[in-house]
Amino acid sequence: MQRYADIMNHFGLRSQMKKLNEEVYEFLEAVNNYEALIFENECYDNVYTVEELDIFRDHLVEEMGDVLILLTQFIARYGISKEELDEWMDSKLDRTEYRIKTGFYTKDESICTRK
Repeated sequence: MQRYADIMNHFGLRSQMKKLNEEVYEFLEAVNNYEALIFENECYDNVYTVEELDIFRDHLVEEMGDVLILLTQFIARYGISKEELDEWMDSKLDRTEYRIKTGFYTKDESICTRK
């Protein structure tokens, strides 16, 4: 964790907050692009090769890594333990699973009509 803390300390909180915002945006853009290609492949009979999809997937993984690095810098800055984070994440997962089970959320229908 020291490496993450050192980077956070070097650039400062405000700078890393801006960087996190930028990286989250780039990650969401990569997800949208990748999902659009998958959707097209499913709906229009494999218009992209595995290699073409892998290029977009690699970009998605890269952007995800950038976001995780920055999130880990914040974890280091605030001294958040894995156990503390896991407890909150488990609680949120439990709540979401309960809400799914009880019909709190409505399921989105796929807009792809070819499947």
